Parts: sequence; structure tokens; C-alpha cells
Amino acid sequence: MIEVDGQHHYAKEGRPSPAVYAENMRADRDLKLSGYEVFRFGADELQDEHHAYPRVTWDV
Repeated sequence: MIEVDGQHHYAKEGRPSPAVYAENMRADRDLKLSGYEVFRFGADELQDEHHAYPRVTWDV
């Protein structure tokens, strides 16, 4: 699974929220425990092709 995180993944009403962050981490754990790999990207990271380009390669 690939997740692109915007502000709503860590903030509520424009302010950082530990509760929102914890909810997302709990969802990650549930997915991982179900056998999925989770890759999260911050939306800002994908704004520039040099940041978006994979730095690691995987043998599939």
C-alpha cells in the first residue's frame, strides 16, 4: 500500500494533533499485521520529481 499524507493525516483544524497521528499509526499497524507493506509519502515530498524519484530499488 502507498499512502500520500497531507495535513489531514497529522492535524485537526490546522493544528498538529497527537490523536490524529496516533489514529494513522494504528491504521498502519493494522495493515502491517494483515500482511501489507505500508509506504507513506508526505505530499510535499511528491511536489518535486527529484524527491519523488525512488532512492531504493526492490527486487520483485
